[in-house]
Amino acid sequence: MKEIRYYIKKINDFPIHLNNEEPILVRALWFDLFLQIKKEILKPQILDALNWQEIQKSKDLTGIHLILIHLIANEDWKAEELEISNIFAYCKQTLPFLSATVHPYTEWIRDPERSEELVRSFFHHLKFIPEGETEAYFLDRWKSIDSLERMKIIDESKKAQERAKEILRKIKEAEEAEAASKYNRE
Repeated sequence: MKEIRYYIKKINDFPIHLNNEEPILVRALWFDLFLQIKKEILKPQILDALNWQEIQKSKDLTGIHLILIHLIANEDWKAEELEISNIFAYCKQTLPFLSATVHPYTEWIRDPERSEELVRSFFHHLKFIPEGETEAYFLDRWKSIDSLERMKIIDESKKAQERAKEILRKIKEAEEAEAASKYNRE
């Protein structure tokens, strides 16, 4: 496992033009990738764990799959203990949410913080810690740039603001009612 910067650079080097032309069969690329790095032929039940039609329909979801394939497609991963089912679980559970939060998918490539987020999210799922980082630092840094966590915090803040507005509205109504009551007594 190398330093995180190496993997972020790998994402930044993704050839964007790959997802701009004719549809790419992401399923075939995953198949070829694992044949190349693990010398394993993917079984249909593993491949069928993902909704390929949904992936192909969404340019952002297709794009983030291509970026992840590009990240994994090199000699460095041959030494790592990559569980195919674990990677596909990440693709099924996390990638749809990530692709929905960052649009267009090219932001994962162009924005260094988004590139780092994708790498850290993937590593977190695989329980990999990059060279030169402690687990505590890794988790802290990942949480500080996590789009899903950021959206959750923003949503909680909006709810808190709505509650505060409602309380202020009730206080104002009570003050107006009290003022009207005093006016009627005079």
